[in-house]
Amino acid sequence: PSKPERTAKTALQSLSSAAMALPAFASAPPADVSVDYHYFQYREADLAADKTTGSRSRYEVDGHKLRAAMPWRDNWAISGDLTVESMSGASPWFVTPGSNGQPVQVMSGASIADNREDLNASLSHYGKQLVSQFTLGHSNEDDYQANYAAVHFQFEPTKQQYAFSFGLNYSDDKLEPTEGASTRF
Repeated sequence: PSKPERTAKTALQSLSSAAMALPAFASAPPADVSVDYHYFQYREADLAADKTTGSRSRYEVDGHKLRAAMPWRDNWAISGDLTVESMSGASPWFVTPGSNGQPVQVMSGASIADNREDLNASLSHYGKQLVSQFTLGHSNEDDYQANYAAVHFQFEPTKQQYAFSFGLNYSDDKLEPTEGASTRF
């Protein structure tokens, strides 16, 4: 396949993988208590020396996710998620012409070092054709905090191969930068 076809195929595979990782509604509450653990890792490729100034080490994320779910009463379920991430690396600042006139990415240096904790709890109701889910959560980083709430509904018509979903989310975010001042320029 040509490069554009390979790129499109890779993008589709990435999108499909991301969609599969999203939590999905089930038409029935969990039958038993379940506890799941996931480890994930994200690494950006280093930039070539002739295409950058500053650190060539790019952004890295290592994370752990713990999820627990259990039935509650006849048609209810309670679940919770705890995610802990460690982030580090350099961040792109801007692009400037290099000595040969070609673009050069100016990097921040390996200045990013942060941890994030996210905790949320959900209560779900499983009706005959409607699943309702209510979620409350909190996310915390060195310079960022968020409290959030969500409500999601999924309608499944009887004997159909499709469903209709609707969700509404709200987040109260507070950002207090602790880094970012530059003495280079």
